[in-house]
Amino acid sequence: MRATLFIGAAGITLMVVWMLLSRIRTASGRQLENEYSISA
Repeated sequence: MRATLFIGAAGITLMVVWMLLSRIRTASGRQLENEYSISA
């Protein structure tokens, strides 16, 4: 049980770090709309 909680916590931590370092955080809304065909 303890190992499962540690693995889950590590996964969440890595996900947060990955999102903070990703382009989505720094890209402008217009760039994301053009690249991913998102219409507002």
